[in-house]
Amino acid sequence: MPEHVSILQLVGVATLAVSAAIWVAVLVRVLRRDLPAHRRHLAGAARRRTGAPRGTGTLRGVPRQRSSAPPAENVELSSAERDAFIALIRQLSDGSPQAGSPQAGGPTGERGVGEAGRP
Repeated sequence: MPEHVSILQLVGVATLAVSAAIWVAVLVRVLRRDLPAHRRHLAGAARRRTGAPRGTGTLRGVPRQRSSAPPAENVELSSAERDAFIALIRQLSDGSPQAGSPQAGGPTGERGVGEAGRP
């Protein structure tokens, strides 16, 4: 051990050397997974596990997607809630400060979202 090198420096160099060796080993393993022989082996194992027909390529790193959509939420609003929502939409879209008073229409007389019942 050299005299001018502290213990912390030696531990740091040893840690870096071990980390580099582990990184190289993992890199070699990852690159070997893409070899054709290993790909065939993994594809056969995946087919046996999922029952997928031969020839369908799957990506190993991407999870399977759902076949159905999640359940939709539906909330019924009372007439007071609907009116408050309409007033809020008008206030945000027009910039007008009339949050509590329902209007008959917009600047051109058209009716907003939900005024004629359901949107």
